Amino acid sequence: MGLNAFHNDAPNMTAVIRSLRQGISLLLSQQRHLLVVLMLSVASLSLATIAWSSLLTSLESKKAQAIKDSYAHAEGLAQSYAERLARTIDGFDRILVHVRHDWDLSEGKTKLERAEEVGIFPRDAVVVVAIFDEGGNTLTSSHPRTPAFTVSDRPYFQFHKYINEDLLVVGEPMRGRFSNEEVVLLSRRLFPSNAEFRGVVVAGIRPEYLTANYSETTFGEHGYLGVLGVDKQIRVVRIGSKVTAIQSADPVTSFYPDAESERGVTQLE
Repeated sequence: MGLNAFHNDAPNMTAVIRSLRQGISLLLSQQRHLLVVLMLSVASLSLATIAWSSLLTSLESKKAQAIKDSYAHAEGLAQSYAERLARTIDGFDRILVHVRHDWDLSEGKTKLERAEEVGIFPRDAVVVVAIFDEGGNTLTSSHPRTPAFTVSDRPYFQFHKYINEDLLVVGEPMRGRFSNEEVVLLSRRLFPSNAEFRGVVVAGIRPEYLTANYSETTFGEHGYLGVLGVDKQIRVVRIGSKVTAIQSADPVTSFYPDAESERGVTQLE
């Protein structure tokens, strides 16, 4: 009877074993599938990380190159403008030297009163040319109206009075006492070979003339162009079509570039 019971239970045991085997096989299959999915996920994540890293590296490289190109472009523009400005300032300086030389040759008899009328000086650029004595009083002037005043308090006058050297001084923008217009004053000492101070010759020019070379094609609609003195102070700035002398500059035009930088700035010596 026991033997018969064993024979009767055998098929059941076989079915159980077969079922266990199928379950184990299914589990192993699911584990292998999960492992494959996990490996694919890790591989995808790794590839994505590498791709993003490569993209960010490429973007940083392009950004660095764009900045480098911008610096080079700005430096080129600054250098080109500085060379033109140097020629412009040299032209005005020649006017001062010529007037001073004529004053010396005529022994103080030069008259500038009719200079504007006959067009000796460029009217679109020069507001006034004048000669002042050692006390700052007007000796002769190209301005049609010569009010009584002294320039002895002006910084350029004080400079020439106490610095016995033949130097061109380009002053900061100020309100001209002849014209009541905003001007940039260029000046030289009279009789430079004489140790005794005898006065100065001065040319008042329009600030906008210093940025007349601005080109919207080159600088853009809102490009910035500024003239910086050796004293690190801006003389005049231009943003787009707006020209402003620094004494009346609004915040946006009061931008001061780094005068020590070799990029984007060219300083006239």
